[in-house]
Amino acid sequence: MGTREDILNVAARLLAENGVEATSTRAICEAAGVTQPTLYHYFGDKEGLLAAVVTDGFERFLAQKRLSLQGNDPIENLRRGWDTYVAFGVEHPALYSLVFSHAARAVTSDASREAFGMLLRLLGEVQLAGRLRVELALAAQMYWSGAHGVTSLLVSRSGYTWDPQLSTRVREALLADLVILPDNTDNNRPAPPASTDEHNSS
Repeated sequence: MGTREDILNVAARLLAENGVEATSTRAICEAAGVTQPTLYHYFGDKEGLLAAVVTDGFERFLAQKRLSLQGNDPIENLRRGWDTYVAFGVEHPALYSLVFSHAARAVTSDASREAFGMLLRLLGEVQLAGRLRVELALAAQMYWSGAHGVTSLLVSRSGYTWDPQLSTRVREALLADLVILPDNTDNNRPAPPASTDEHNSS
């Protein structure tokens, strides 16, 4: 023990078990078998350590998300991307909460930009096919907000008896509002013309 990766793994485990507030650098050092100067050498302070845990978690999330987006149908990829997002948050609640905490708000990692870029690219493919009902940036914000809202509820109220259809039904309701689905016979809300604004280059 004693490497940067060892400390990250121990910190992630203790955060998952105890939460951010109840996890001290002293406890992390004891569990990792290192001194506090060693932790500070790698991460600077607790905030630096939390930021590193978030970045590492994002990278693991992205590895799963890339695997889920290998099909040719952008709408099915949107579905799989939503499911991957929600599942990752539920399986790693402390990490998910940390990502949106005060400690992590200052961290704008390449991984977080890539995650949002994936969503923009998928919706951009839908837009180019003439099947996006709203402007691209708004569609991305709505879809992300929906996935985040569902995941946050599941994480914050893990003991509540949530209906197993909750995530799927919210996802499908959003898709029906944002996208002209293949089996959708509603022609009263045609897709707007493809936008040429800066979001298309994301």
